[in-house]
Amino acid sequence: MSIRKFLVVADDTPEVFAALRYACRRAASTGGRVSLLRTVAPTSFEHWSGVREEIERQTRAEAEAVLQALAEEVV
Repeated sequence: MSIRKFLVVADDTPEVFAALRYACRRAASTGGRVSLLRTVAPTSFEHWSGVREEIERQTRAEAEAVLQALAEEVV
């Protein structure tokens, strides 16, 4: 039997906390797991590759910080 997975999209809306709470409660009651998803839009800044890489690095770091904070809520 497969483990149920509950996906929470970690966006910047206030509803993410309600969705996270619901997913955690369902996962706890069914023996499932909670998965978090945050997407990062590709940058369209093509003039200087060094600047583009820095923007991508900062965006990824921000996304990872959000996911880490939400993961602590899950635990």
